[in-house]
Order: sequence, then C-alpha cells, then structure tokens
Amino acid sequence: MKLEDRMRLSIRRRAGHVILRADVSGLGSASQVSHALTVLQDKGELVRLGAGVYAKAIRDAGTGAVRPLADFETLARETASKLRMVADPKAVGTAGTVQALADSGSIGIATDVYLLGALVYHIACGRAPHPA
Repeated sequence: MKLEDRMRLSIRRRAGHVILRADVSGLGSASQVSHALTVLQDKGELVRLGAGVYAKAIRDAGTGAVRPLADFETLARETASKLRMVADPKAVGTAGTVQALADSGSIGIATDVYLLGALVYHIACGRAPHPA
C-alpha cells in the first residue's frame, strides 16, 4: 500500500476535522510525508490551514472549489485544542485591555470575532497580530 493510501486511511479514521503533520509523521520519512500531504491537497482531500496544520476537505463537484468539511470556528477551536493552546490575554492584547472591555460591558459578538481572528493569525503566523 502506498504512503498516500495509508495516510488517507489514517486521516479518515481520525475523529475531528483537523490533522496535524505530527499525527501522520510516523507513516514515513519527512519528505515522503510532505509529498503525500501535497498530493492529498491537490486531490482536494485536505486543505492547509497553517504550518503543519491541515483540515479534512471536500471538492465541490460543480465548481471544483475545495472547502473544509467544518466551519471556521470549529476548525479554530479544534486546532487550538490539538496544539494545547491556553487562552492567554497577551495573545490578543494586555490583560488590562481585556479587563477594561469586560468592565465596560462591551464584550460581545464583535469581540468574539476579533479574538477568533487573532487566534487564527497566531496559529498561522506563530506570533500575536500586534505586540502586547
């Protein structure tokens, strides 16, 4: 069985939608795993979210566009969980800023959207969107 097929089977058997490179790195050498991940992306079975982070995907039969099987928020939460990221106010601003928002009662949907975007930026770039 080819590495691509073994990787496809391993990914299908995994719960959740997010696949880390570390999850499949034991299936072959670094270059073989890179090649197999690229092939699965080209076939529309995976979409790359960031460095070493992939999501299960599907190709639309009509348009040919590839999209993740889960929504953005689900992918962000699952990625944060798999990477064992802890909610840290420094990742999106200072603790004082977060406390001031909480005290003013201005935390709402817009704040959630901003924090989600900051989390995804942090995952993709490896740093906070702005200095703390």
